[in-house]
Amino acid sequence: MKKIVILLMAMSIAMSFLYVYAESVKEDISSSLLRLHVLANSDTEEDQALKLKVRDRVLAQCQIILADCKTREDAEKVLLPNLDLLKDTAKDEILKNGYSYDVKVSLSDSQFPTKYYADISLPKGLYRALKVEIGNGAGHNWWCVVFPPLCFANGTTGVLSDDHTKELKDNLSDSEYDVITGQHEGKTTIKFKILELL
Repeated sequence: MKKIVILLMAMSIAMSFLYVYAESVKEDISSSLLRLHVLANSDTEEDQALKLKVRDRVLAQCQIILADCKTREDAEKVLLPNLDLLKDTAKDEILKNGYSYDVKVSLSDSQFPTKYYADISLPKGLYRALKVEIGNGAGHNWWCVVFPPLCFANGTTGVLSDDHTKELKDNLSDSEYDVITGQHEGKTTIKFKILELL
């Protein structure tokens, strides 16, 4: 009986340490990345197609705006005075496609679900995001990482280029990079599962 109590206490202590570690890694990852969150007006086929066109225009503009940024803080500082430009860019694409929806563009904290790409897996959590809301913003949304620039055109797959890999490594610690890219597969799977469970 005594052995069981000691074992349970050891497991409890180990779980406490794992929880603290998992939360720390999650916070560090989220504080190093800037996400993009585009919400469609509705789930109609037309509104979803428009969302992707707006996304492409906003991403193209972000590439120019964020070209010299080295950290997430740099990216935020550069984006803040350019929110109206991004709004005008989105509005122009909306009008070009024959719609008159309003659009809101902001930098805010948003909850994101776990997201898997071909090369990376991002844990769910609270992330700083560039949010583009089209019309009612009631349709399925699209998200990616706008800094470092890891957005993939189809939203679900993609392979990191050497430049993207370098930028990601520059903005994350080795263990954070391992967690989201699946390096050292066995360890990373355990770490990522801990992030998910806790």
